[in-house]
Amino acid sequence: MKNLKHLFSLCLTLALFTACEEDTYEFGDITTPTNLAVTVDVVGLDAENPNGDGSGVVNFNASAEGAITYKYIFNGAEEMVASGVLEKSFYAVGVNSYDVTVVAYGTAGSPSSTTFTIEVLATYTPPADLVQALTGGGPGYASDLPANFMYTYSFNRAQIGVGAASAMIMLFGVLAVLIPYLYSELREKKS
Repeated sequence: MKNLKHLFSLCLTLALFTACEEDTYEFGDITTPTNLAVTVDVVGLDAENPNGDGSGVVNFNASAEGAITYKYIFNGAEEMVASGVLEKSFYAVGVNSYDVTVVAYGTAGSPSSTTFTIEVLATYTPPADLVQALTGGGPGYASDLPANFMYTYSFNRAQIGVGAASAMIMLFGVLAVLIPYLYSELREKKS
């Protein structure tokens, strides 16, 4: 038991002495990136196609002295890239203007940025069934079905009252069509 006391006191003493060490951390020099330059290549841009070939693809290449990483901001949407090279596809049909902000980050998160506007032509329109499959009924609830609404509110959102009410509305809607139809069919069979 004495040995256990001595071992415990030795461990406690070592823990106290090692825990009291003072750690010093340094970032080093905090540098803000300088000479931020961005090259923009709209795919298919030439004299006949001043806004590109209609694919909507734009290649960006950002470089700056002292930069560690880059962030691209397109009308509020952000994408981080370490190399500064980014291929972005724009899908809004027609010629559209996009405000692009490129932020270069140096050590300790020190930023440097530039903003510019590009115009891009996009002519691709995806098929409606592809949009339905990918977005699940977007935008908003524009192509959502009543049964999907009932299921989503009943099970995904756990609002069983809303789901039950929508089920009753669907039931009354079906009955409003079904009862006159059955009445007319039964009346024809009697005559």
